[in-house]
Amino acid sequence: MTVSLNIKRFFSLIILILFFTNCTSTKYLISDVTKYHSMDRIIENKTFVIKSENLEGGETLAFDYYSENIEEYLEDMGWRRLSGRNENIDYIVILNWSVEGPISDISSKSSNFHYSFRYGNPYGFGYGLGYPYDTRTKTKQLYSRNVEIVIYNARSYDTENPVRVFESSASSLGSNAQINAVMPFIIEAIFQDFPGVSGQTKTVRVDIPPGSQAVQTGGYSFNRAK
Repeated sequence: MTVSLNIKRFFSLIILILFFTNCTSTKYLISDVTKYHSMDRIIENKTFVIKSENLEGGETLAFDYYSENIEEYLEDMGWRRLSGRNENIDYIVILNWSVEGPISDISSKSSNFHYSFRYGNPYGFGYGLGYPYDTRTKTKQLYSRNVEIVIYNARSYDTENPVRVFESSASSLGSNAQINAVMPFIIEAIFQDFPGVSGQTKTVRVDIPPGSQAVQTGGYSFNRAK
């Protein structure tokens, strides 16, 4: 009987460890990022302004917040943001974003881990492990949060053939239709390994710190952020 209780305690401890490990594991956001560019290397001491082509009512507070995120990455590269249009601007940086959906995501789960103990059988005592099949189907509504960043040669921007030196699009699926919570992490995914390999689509994972609005509790497949 004592041995059986010890085995029960052992497996209970294992389950508790797995439970708390899952609860405290790092949340992250996954984006599919595609880049095209004509930049062989990053040239320092360049100037830029940030605009958006999909803001009908002019720049918003949200745009100001998002553009500050972009500014940090570009200034870390040695570029400098200017407040307005003048002859000293080298690049025009365009930021556009959109949300599409909802999209139905159907997932099913079959089999749950369980263990059992036996005592008093013909062979004394024992324990067993099993995977009873218990199929469950879950449907979630997901949204595609899309971000586009394009960098133009400033001198060509207002001409009939504006020259793009860098363009990137990123898309991230999640159950949160509000893009503001995840926007900084999608921008971070775009600027990882900047400018990157031209013509390549890459799946980028960005860790999200605890307490961020981008994390929605309740669990999600593969521990992805909302």
